[in-house]
Amino acid sequence: MSEKTTVPVYDQRNMHAAGGGTARALGSDVVAEFLSSTALFRDCPRAVVDRVASVAQVTEHAAGEKIATSGARADGLGFLFSGSATATRVNATTGETLASDKVRVGEHFGEVACLLGVAQSRHVVADSSCTIVLLREDVIQQLAAKVPAFSTALARRLATRVVQANMTSLRPAAGTTVPMPAVKLDEPRQQEDEHVAPFVRIASFDTPRRVIEMIPVKLIQQHRLLPLALDGDRLKVGMVEPDNQRALQDLAQLLGNVTIKPMAVGLEDFTQAIARLKLDSSTPQSSNLQERTSPGDLTYDEADQERDADRAVRVIGDEVVTMVSRILAHGFDLGASDIHIEEEESAVRVRYRVQGMLVDWDQYITPGFARGLVARLKVLAGLDITERRLPQDGRIGLRINRRNVDMRVSTLPVSRGEKVVLRVMDAATMTRPLEQIFLERKTLEVVRTALNRPHGSVLVVGPTGSGKSSTLYACLNERRKSRPDSAIAMVEDPVEYRMPGVTQVQVNHSAGLGFPQIVRALMRQDPDVIMIGEIRDDETARIGLEAAMTGHLVMSSYHASTAMAAIQRLQDFGVSSMAIAQSVSLVIVQRLIRRLCQACIEPAAPPPVLAQRMASCGLNVKEGEAARSKGCSECDQSGVSGRVPVIETLRVDDGLRTALMAGQSLAEVEALAKESRCLISSTSYASLLIRKRLISAGEALLCVAG
Repeated sequence: MSEKTTVPVYDQRNMHAAGGGTARALGSDVVAEFLSSTALFRDCPRAVVDRVASVAQVTEHAAGEKIATSGARADGLGFLFSGSATATRVNATTGETLASDKVRVGEHFGEVACLLGVAQSRHVVADSSCTIVLLREDVIQQLAAKVPAFSTALARRLATRVVQANMTSLRPAAGTTVPMPAVKLDEPRQQEDEHVAPFVRIASFDTPRRVIEMIPVKLIQQHRLLPLALDGDRLKVGMVEPDNQRALQDLAQLLGNVTIKPMAVGLEDFTQAIARLKLDSSTPQSSNLQERTSPGDLTYDEADQERDADRAVRVIGDEVVTMVSRILAHGFDLGASDIHIEEEESAVRVRYRVQGMLVDWDQYITPGFARGLVARLKVLAGLDITERRLPQDGRIGLRINRRNVDMRVSTLPVSRGEKVVLRVMDAATMTRPLEQIFLERKTLEVVRTALNRPHGSVLVVGPTGSGKSSTLYACLNERRKSRPDSAIAMVEDPVEYRMPGVTQVQVNHSAGLGFPQIVRALMRQDPDVIMIGEIRDDETARIGLEAAMTGHLVMSSYHASTAMAAIQRLQDFGVSSMAIAQSVSLVIVQRLIRRLCQACIEPAAPPPVLAQRMASCGLNVKEGEAARSKGCSECDQSGVSGRVPVIETLRVDDGLRTALMAGQSLAEVEALAKESRCLISSTSYASLLIRKRLISAGEALLCVAG
């Protein structure tokens, strides 16, 4: 067990333990409290739980030790009190280890062997130091026969296991624990706080909403944790995996000097709390529920319909055609930015990226549909349906009632078939006015000035999924409207959205047509504006910036986290400081965070410890300026509605050009940019969004401190 988790300590003594391991005594009251929080005993009378706890055996198992052995007689029904373990199935014929499943705190194993009196069907191995609460087989038999609440819960769990045996589990895999620096945790106030986190039920805490909002939903869902109580600068956090050091490190980085006290909670308890608190991003908003998209509402491009006829869609089957439309329609209802489709051992898994989070579709799709779904999508995207060994990229255009949508399609050969990912490009978001993206007046003026220049480069950078492409398209649309006499050319891989009045060229690597070759050819086509979808290599970077110095306005994107990191990345591409100084006009850095629902907005002062952390990170927010959304029918009680970009801009003026050409360090250039107000930092921009009541304090803190 991690030395960094705080828990009550109980008297320990060696004793014989069934199933191996070293036994320890936790005290029947502790075991009873733990059992009453599990799925099997949650509805049982407390008197029954107390009697069961008095006969329970508690054992310790070291990392790597086998807790239960497939083929061996069951010792009883085991519950994981602390630590983590993995259960694996073994093919009796081949001896091959099949699918594995994580056993988490509060979960149990061995129920089938106990009820049927047969051997264990799975190995259970400790991933880390574990504590197991073991109930003997005879106890389980008596409970199943005499306690209706227990037998009902057990039947429900067995039925769930049957379903899971025939379809892919929708539970996200546990994150990989990596060694991290020591995290400041609650110092033990008594000798009791040493070994394992106390097991608690979330419902026993009456947590104010403002305490829950101290931790952004992204971290809550990623690490399966939930704030429970705040006492001064001490925060109790319920965690499904309380020894997950990566989660504790992320909390420490976010909250600074707040002391974290981890407490163990069951997975089902956590899942129910997430649903109750409306923290699950997989639920469509009410507006979408009122206007459910029907598969029949989808009309594909005429070119795609012609390809349907040419490729003999009859081999795919009407059921597959309908299933593809259902998958896409549900994604549009959720407002998904990406749709993932992949074949697994017992099902086709469909996931949607909603507000930055991946969520599963709850519909079961038999594995027999896998090839048909991929073939149907390849037909719509104009790809080779016979090629299954190489990745392919394409595009699907469709219309939903009066809404035009383009989807970028990417296929990838994987260990089991092919995986398909579709990036959704909605025309309504791709051509938004700049006022809807750049919400700070000075930033908007800087962007418009750069877009109206006859030459130079505008670079949009940020992490994957931060909306760089949407911002580039919006900038191009602004230039097209403000300067209709401009000749605009774009090179993309692939073309994401068809824009009228613009020359669009798609990369074709198989024909030797890459970004550098297309840009060279475009420069001979008398363009005023050249948009390069993404700078990926040294040659593209050099040619693009050369075009910016020879009388063209060049727009492009690549990955960088800050404005200075964007300049550093160009240097890494082999571009000289002289060329950067002469060609770069504006760097735009952006990342997306969740927007508060404006229909249910209300003032909400953050807790004092959070306000102190915000101030230390440079978030300039006065008392009474922060807000929260309490949840309403418009946002399905979630309190959020879409996402908003947090922007950082670097305008390269004559002073910065001189500094870059003189070879000054980036630290010196950054100091000069701040002094001359050429740099509008993401911290100041996030402060503005808080004051405009568009984002919460916790989301802003995650953006600037993460």
